Amino acid sequence: MSLAKKLCFVLIAVSMITAAPAFASSDKPGEGITVKPARATWNTGYFQEAIVSRALTELGYKVNKPKDLKNPIFYKALTLGDLDYWCNGWFPMHNSQLPKDFDNKAQKIGYVAKAGGLQGYLVSKNAVEKYNIRSLDAF
Repeated sequence: MSLAKKLCFVLIAVSMITAAPAFASSDKPGEGITVKPARATWNTGYFQEAIVSRALTELGYKVNKPKDLKNPIFYKALTLGDLDYWCNGWFPMHNSQLPKDFDNKAQKIGYVAKAGGLQGYLVSKNAVEKYNIRSLDAF
């Protein structure tokens, strides 16, 4: 997906969330329920959690302040019932960080990138050619 399409998707999502109260019914399925979120320690993780928190608040949930955690700590806290959700799971890349009992106590729902996240480095073509970068060893 191109950067322009991603930005368009984000703008549509934000506009839907901010416009939702004007069109929403008075139903508040989360009335009286408090949820405990967490978010990743990398700064781009904040945005996704803020959108979900806002949506849950509009649905009547009380959303606690998110805890900033590293991936393995969050996944363990989720299986222990200490936290309810986060929006920063990248699968299958994070599979190795899941506790053994994860599948019995938690569930992965939805995705940001259907095919999963790609981990690596982005390097300009000029730098690749100038420094003859062919692998991570070149760094």
